Amino acid sequence: MRVCGVGIPDWRSREKSCDRESGGKTAALQIKKNALALAVSCGRLAAFTAPLFRIQGCTRCRSEEGRESYGRSRYMGLVLLVVIWLITFISAYFFIAKTWWLPTGASAAAAGIDHHFATTYLVMGIVFVAAQVSLGYFAWKYRDRPTAPPARYVHGNNMLEIVWTVLTAILFIGLNLMSSSIWASERFRSAEPGATQVEVTGMQFQWYFRYPGPDGKFGATRPELIDASAGGESALGLDATDPASKDDVVTGTMVVPVNREVELILRAQDVIHSFFIPNMRFKQDAVPGLAIHMHFTPIRIGEFEVTCAELCGLGHYKMHGMLKVVSQEEFDKWLAAREAEKQ
Repeated sequence: MRVCGVGIPDWRSREKSCDRESGGKTAALQIKKNALALAVSCGRLAAFTAPLFRIQGCTRCRSEEGRESYGRSRYMGLVLLVVIWLITFISAYFFIAKTWWLPTGASAAAAGIDHHFATTYLVMGIVFVAAQVSLGYFAWKYRDRPTAPPARYVHGNNMLEIVWTVLTAILFIGLNLMSSSIWASERFRSAEPGATQVEVTGMQFQWYFRYPGPDGKFGATRPELIDASAGGESALGLDATDPASKDDVVTGTMVVPVNREVELILRAQDVIHSFFIPNMRFKQDAVPGLAIHMHFTPIRIGEFEVTCAELCGLGHYKMHGMLKVVSQEEFDKWLAAREAEKQ
């Protein structure tokens, strides 16, 4: 019994010790379960909140990009406005100041042509400045902005399009009618009796001028007689067997009397040339196979450049001549001297 008496307390002690060990294991297991549940909960929370953070991050990025884009658009609109307006006003200044303008007029028609030229530039200049100023303003006003409404397609305004089309037609037709009398006076009206006749022939790359002489008749020319390298009468193919050609005068300088109408017969041998005398406000194409009659009246004595205003080949840049306007007396002496050289 003693053993039993001794053994019972020991067994109970061991049982209490086992209970304590079992309770500790259960608590540890519960802690692990709670930790696992907490981890799962945290994971689910992270999975749920991650898209929200991504959305907020993207929204912030887009907001920053939008602000940067708006800044660029604002400055670009301002730059376009300044550049367009500068080009417009600077170019308009050069025309108003006549920095590059027509040379001094020296023909009877020059005043009328200059008036029409200035009127055209004035009217079209107003339209040009108004259009470019509006373009620069609209480029700035309708730049991209965060508060700008979305762009939408519109079909336009038919009435507005009809109005500006009609106004444009009236403008161009009106300017054409204003200048028609000047155009017709030099091209459709025949030269006055007693006008100085000059045949102008263009070839690569030279102008030749032929005068009919005292008989008032031009001699015949034949293509097979043309020798451009020889120059002078040979370059035109003048037929020496024709009696009318005996007194024809061929020169490389055009000489005419002042205040007397000059009738031109324009010809070309090879390609299209354009006979241009800026001071006389005279310009007309010379076409192979055609004899084009025109006229002008010089009113100033002096020397004036003759150029070719049509790209006619590699030597186009050097195709120029000289017009000398002299008194009637001096012209008669010059023509007589040229005829005497042929004797």
